[in-house]
Amino acid sequence: MIISRQLTRLTLASMFFGLSLSAHAFSPASEAHADIRRTGFGVPHIRAENERGLGFGIGYAYAQDNLCLLANEIVTVNGQRSRYFGPDQFTVEERENRVSDVFFTWLNTPEAVQTFWQAQTAQVRDLVEGYAAGYNRYLAERRQQGLPQQCQGEWVRDIAPEDLVKLTRRLLVEGGVGQFAEALAGATPP
Repeated sequence: MIISRQLTRLTLASMFFGLSLSAHAFSPASEAHADIRRTGFGVPHIRAENERGLGFGIGYAYAQDNLCLLANEIVTVNGQRSRYFGPDQFTVEERENRVSDVFFTWLNTPEAVQTFWQAQTAQVRDLVEGYAAGYNRYLAERRQQGLPQQCQGEWVRDIAPEDLVKLTRRLLVEGGVGQFAEALAGATPP
């Protein structure tokens, strides 16, 4: 197959243009900032001077791509699905909201979340705090433009590092005790 020089030049020019698309995200409150550049395929590349800035860039870029998805996950790991969507509705995983709420309230007690947070290194805490700040920054910007239709409601809110700890704890148990959420929620004492 013969590829013309003109097509090659056009492809290279498009690629470099895509790589040059960038956004500068800055959060004065946490003094975190990052340079976010996206390839022509939309893949974010993040540069930052420290862990907090890196977390900020990752959180901001993720919110750009998945704002509603993360907001939904935060409602889930906080055991608040029944409050916002009704107890008889279902999660994305086809788990009844009531069951999901019981499970995540059991899993993510304040003591468990605090113990998990305290066990993290300073660098990990900076990364998580930056992530929350980046997500919150994008959410604030997007609120001014109007949120997407699937994210309309008071359930979409700023997040805190504790929310991300709860989400991490969810991911850690998904293949284990998470498989028994229905049994745990339906258990009755003898």
